[in-house]
Amino acid sequence: MYIGAGAVAATAAPRAIQGEAAGNVVTLQFDRQLTAAGQSGEAIPQELSRQGVTLTGLTGYRIQSVYAIGNEIRIVTDRPLTDLDAVNVRMEAGVIPPAAGQSNATLDYRVVTLQGRLALLNQLDPQRTGFGIREVVKLLAVQRPDNIVGSPGIDQEDARYLLSIMENADERRVQAAEEHLQAAAEQAERLMESAGAFSRAPEWQALASARQTAIEALNKPASEREFNQVTVRLLQAMDQLRYAHQASRELPEPLVFAAAGLIGDHHFDYQDHAALLDGQAQAEAKFVVSLQAPSGSFHDLQVGDRIIIRMGTANPVMLYTLTGADIAKLSQHDAELHIDAKAFFLDSRLVDGTIEPSLCISTAQAASQISCTSAAVPLTGSPQFVIDRSDRQPPQLSLSAAGQMLLGSSVTAESSKKGYIYLAYTQMGPGEYLERIKVEAGQPHTFTFDSSKFEAGTSLKLYAIDEAGNQSVNQEVIQLGLIVKNGASPAKLVIHDDAIYADKSMTVGELRSALSAVAGFEIEANGTVLDQSADRTPIAAGMTVRASAGAANAVYSIQPLLAVGSTDELQGELDNPAGARAFYLNTNMTDKSFILSVADNVVLASAAPIEVGLRYVAFDGGELTKAGPVTIAAYVQLTNSAEDDAALGRSLEWRTLTDRIILEGNSDMKLDGYTGELRRFGDEDQGYYASADGHAFAAEEAGLAAALQAGRVNRIYLTNDIYLSELLVFPDRTLTLAGRNRSLYVPDTAGTHYGAIEGVAIIK
Repeated sequence: MYIGAGAVAATAAPRAIQGEAAGNVVTLQFDRQLTAAGQSGEAIPQELSRQGVTLTGLTGYRIQSVYAIGNEIRIVTDRPLTDLDAVNVRMEAGVIPPAAGQSNATLDYRVVTLQGRLALLNQLDPQRTGFGIREVVKLLAVQRPDNIVGSPGIDQEDARYLLSIMENADERRVQAAEEHLQAAAEQAERLMESAGAFSRAPEWQALASARQTAIEALNKPASEREFNQVTVRLLQAMDQLRYAHQASRELPEPLVFAAAGLIGDHHFDYQDHAALLDGQAQAEAKFVVSLQAPSGSFHDLQVGDRIIIRMGTANPVMLYTLTGADIAKLSQHDAELHIDAKAFFLDSRLVDGTIEPSLCISTAQAASQISCTSAAVPLTGSPQFVIDRSDRQPPQLSLSAAGQMLLGSSVTAESSKKGYIYLAYTQMGPGEYLERIKVEAGQPHTFTFDSSKFEAGTSLKLYAIDEAGNQSVNQEVIQLGLIVKNGASPAKLVIHDDAIYADKSMTVGELRSALSAVAGFEIEANGTVLDQSADRTPIAAGMTVRASAGAANAVYSIQPLLAVGSTDELQGELDNPAGARAFYLNTNMTDKSFILSVADNVVLASAAPIEVGLRYVAFDGGELTKAGPVTIAAYVQLTNSAEDDAALGRSLEWRTLTDRIILEGNSDMKLDGYTGELRRFGDEDQGYYASADGHAFAAEEAGLAAALQAGRVNRIYLTNDIYLSELLVFPDRTLTLAGRNRSLYVPDTAGTHYGAIEGVAIIK
């Protein structure tokens, strides 16, 4: 309820027209908007300076916050304005937001409380017989106070206010007073129910008595003044309970706690640290805390309450103090607070590690800044947060060409980070190489594949390692041959190993025009060289291409391809005993129910990047070949049952050539921190599947052995019982072995195991 009135005049400076004092908040309403509105139309709170605001004539009160919202300015004090008839507000020049107009004037305004209104009524009409203009003039002329309400001095505003509080038989005013009391009684009930252990405090008993009086008043006819008298007593009793025990009150738990900006992935690494340190415009690190709008309970948040974010036991805590603007947001609806964490993550005391962050809230009067009054709430979405400022970002290797290349050609390579570029045979292991070149970031280097050094059919790999020892994820493979595609060759032509895969509709002449060779080459059929007279002959299985350069020569078998554009077409051919077994893929195709059955030798070829999404690849006596940039994605539907291990294990077999495994549904596989996708790591002969955060999965010995040796892996889940033919050597890093009642059979173990073993028995 706003007390005070005045006509709105068009002045240069905003003018206060009404005021209210309730609880620990004094509100002044102005004749215009003081703050901007957001996209939803709601007013945006704006914190104002407390230095230029005073409550004159009051002692023992401290202003906690001053903020503007819409056409109001609210002043929050550290304790309720109880047993006061009026509050005098003074604002120095410059306090009111400049956006509202000229704000260089000093503002003095007197706010009459509901208790003060009743005191004026008792003074004007103690017998409750009614009063009129004569009594108003007598009060203003004889007693001559500085002012009754509003601006200093006795003027029409004071007279209008006194006349406005005259009691009459207006049922609407009586009903409004009754509804005000009803709302206060309901709020008192909520406050009493949420007081918990403080229900035995004398203030709680006083509130219970005041509420009972309110219930009795609401159950019988009463006047406007009688309703307001009971309301004043009830509001004062609520204030006494709420503020007498606020230092030890239990606060509500926040609804959501999440990371955003650079730390939105729950991982703070050296790149994030560098971005914050450099002050990059797009760099921000913040936590988002969602709070619930107050309900009138004993747990309601107040200005000065602190949100405490704990990032493990070794790191400093983050403290965020709720402002008046924050409380203003909460007065409208549930609110999100964006807490800047930049200073925390740049703190020199910050310790790297994996932590479980949480937050809580403490009262403004808590003795210790890091004592929690509310229960601690974990980070939503992930139980762990990683702080790792060491450089673990792998370099990116870029090549001018890759794939099939002629002997004698060259390739230019560069790394995105300072370090080395390595050239090696594909079968070489870690630390083995043919050539190592030290490079700066972005510095190109040319490798020439001279025929005096290499033979046709040689398979090479290029990769980069930066100064921190991180190896590039992309490892480019080059197949040196005597023959390759020329620049004008058709799309449906792929050279892979010692085979040339071409569209079945291609003729011998078209194939001849599509190939380039170091020297010459010949196309043969059954040992007979095909000259130009056979150029219109369609290519067929059994034909070969023979290329030579000096003493070197190579023979490529020709395999016709059938172009398909869907899994239905592919399945139809495989179901036909006389159907094609080598396919050119026209487009990406995904069918999560499709099982690629390999009973014969099946070839999937493409010249452009193509992905085949399926359920899994099943082998029944055949082999699968991928020619060109073809990737296979297996979709595994988890059902939280024993079938999950078998479903996942089918795609973990290395011979399936599956590049990505996408897990869908729910499972108890203990995939904490799991991102939802597994990728293939390793070479053609041996490797493992793992998520981006280092969680690997193994169904066979080779996959487990590869994962054990991979430095990026910190957890291995076994989908099957596995027998190791060699010694199990525990790596010198923290590693968890997990599974659902699995057995790992080993000849023996060596080294010290750092980490946990969950659901796996190691049997020697």
